[in-house]
Amino acid sequence: MHRPRILVVDDLPSKLAYLTEVTQSTRPSCEVIQATCAQQAFHIIQSSGADAFEGGVIDFDLGDGYDGGNVIEELRRNNAYAKITLATARDGQSFEDEAKPIAIAAGANEALSTYQEDFESQVGLVLAA
Repeated sequence: MHRPRILVVDDLPSKLAYLTEVTQSTRPSCEVIQATCAQQAFHIIQSSGADAFEGGVIDFDLGDGYDGGNVIEELRRNNAYAKITLATARDGQSFEDEAKPIAIAAGANEALSTYQEDFESQVGLVLAA
C-alpha cells in the first residue's frame, strides 16, 4: 500500500529536522521526504511524477536565488490538490509584506511563521484539510 508523501524543504539542518518532526507528528501515516535546497526539491518533485506529494512544508529563504515561492509553484504544478504550507522563521513586516504574499501567490494554502504560538497545530490543520 502506498503511503502519502509530504515534502519538507529547508536549507538549515536544525530547522529541517524541526519541520520534519512537526510534519511527522501531525501526519504520522505519511512518508516525509526532505530536501535541503530548492534545486534538490525541484529534482525530487520532477522525478517523482504527477501527484507524488499530497503536501509540502516549505521554508521561504532557501538561498542560491530561490525562495519558497519557487518550490511551492513547482509542487503545485505537480499536484493541484496538494496541501502546502510556507513555514518560515520570518516574522512581523518581513513576513507580512514579503514571504506571505509570495507564498500565497505561488499556490500555498497557508503561510505561517515558526514564531506563531500555534505554529505546530496550524501546520497540522493545513496538512489534514
